[in-house]
Amino acid sequence: MQEKWLAYQSFQQGQDVLEAVNSLLINLKLNRTQLPEVEPQVTKTRVEIAEFLGQLDTMVRASKAERAILGADSRLRDLAISLSTSQQGTVVPEPFKAAPLADALRRFAPDQFPTIIDGLSQLRRIIERHIQEDALQVLGEL
Repeated sequence: MQEKWLAYQSFQQGQDVLEAVNSLLINLKLNRTQLPEVEPQVTKTRVEIAEFLGQLDTMVRASKAERAILGADSRLRDLAISLSTSQQGTVVPEPFKAAPLADALRRFAPDQFPTIIDGLSQLRRIIERHIQEDALQVLGEL
């Protein structure tokens, strides 16, 4: 039961991150050539995603250095380990790197928008796969 509960929490966290990513992507795609109106929600979303990416990057670096990943639930740790593996070139041809995307989100300059859009799109695919694994643990294979 504990494992299902952790999977449920991870699923919910993934949904929250996915909602933030989608919201920011929509805003950026509608305003590709200029700085979008900085609504409080857009700023809040950018900060939330940048913080998540910062935490994820710390865990990925710990995993690469074969250090213990502290302060994270097992599902988030699994995500960091899988990203660490992908950055070594064994899983995907173009690895996802959290730190440069987090920096671009903090700067949020129009010349960074294509980089941000590509990075957020890649993050969305990664989170969607992770959520699917969580859903399978919670619901079982149908």
